[in-house]
Formats: sequence, structure tokens, C-alpha cells
Amino acid sequence: MTQTAELLALAVDALKGATLAGDRVYSALNWPTTAVQYPMIYCKTPTEDKESLSRNGAPSFNVTVTLKVEARAELGALPNGQSAALLERQLALLGQQIQVALINNPALMGKLQQIPFIRTEMRTTDAANKEIGEIEVAIGLEFFQSGEDFYPLPSWPLETLAITGDLRNVFDPSGTYPESAFPDSVTEAPRTSGPDGRAEAGLFITLNSEA
Repeated sequence: MTQTAELLALAVDALKGATLAGDRVYSALNWPTTAVQYPMIYCKTPTEDKESLSRNGAPSFNVTVTLKVEARAELGALPNGQSAALLERQLALLGQQIQVALINNPALMGKLQQIPFIRTEMRTTDAANKEIGEIEVAIGLEFFQSGEDFYPLPSWPLETLAITGDLRNVFDPSGTYPESAFPDSVTEAPRTSGPDGRAEAGLFITLNSEA
């Protein structure tokens, strides 16, 4: 795991249960594919800047990762435009809770030199019978990186490749296949559309390691 990935994981853990979003805190690695209940929080680290600290010898850097924490919420329409004001109050509270949860968090701060910046931006919009919005808290996470962090990573040759196809047609409308290659994608029985968990096609390729 890279330092940036580790910081992202620590931020997600620190935010769970610490805001109005409860445990609904996600990153790209665990983003749900089903409908999400609001409010919720999405974390990502889209940028990483390295500032060189050495002119000679092994490279070393001050690295600043931008952690973006997006808290999203929605409220049903209320008379006299009350929903817009209530939504903004909820988003502002989420923004404060995010900062309290992350700043001075022992697990996170133990990996950092400092937090060089924090930027907050709120956005709201009208939708059909509801108000939706988000507050984005961008936090700079600065840490030191030495030449040791750039040693070649261990790797293993790719020797075989297995491909399994579970088509969207329905071979069996009611059966279950415990050894399905795609257990999380199987349509619940009785089903009228697939996939159904049965592998209809497959391909096993042995690669030429001398190529």
C-alpha cells in the first residue's frame, strides 16, 4: 500500500461514526453499487505534489496529498423555501464534523509533517421535490518521502489468464450456483434476466513467458 493509499484509508476510518453520515463513508475502493442513503461521505485523493529537498545524492521530497472529502445530503421540499436553509445548515455541520474528525486524529497525524491548507466549498441545487447539495473539504496532507520509497517494487510474471463468461441470458430461472464466478452480480431467483451465476463460456490462456 502506498503512503497516499494509507492516508486515504486512515481518513475513511476516522470519519466513520464521527459525522451525521454515520458509517456511510466511502472511497473508490468500497463505493457501493446500490442506492446510497443520505447524508453520505465520499473520500478521494486526486492530486499529489512532490517538492524536491535534495540536489545531490538520493532523492527526497516533501509530498502534499490533497484529500477531498465530499459530504452529500438531500432534503425533501418544505414550504417557504425552508428546505434550502436547513440543507445548508446540515452541510455546514457536516463540514465542521469532518474537520474535527481528521485534524489531530492520532492515527492520521502520526503519518504527517503538517496540514498546510484546508479549503471548503458548499454547493446546493434544486431538484424535483427536494433540495440536494454537498460540502467539499479539501485538506492538504504533507509527509516526507525518501529515496527508500522508490526502490523497485517486487513483481511476478503473468503466466496464465482465465476468462469466465456469465451471460445476461437466463439458463436457469430458479437455480443457485454456489461456486459462481460472480456471486455479487447474480440476479435473485426466480429470475427473468441474468446473469444467473452459471458460467456459459470460459477461456484459459497459457502465456509465453519467453516472449
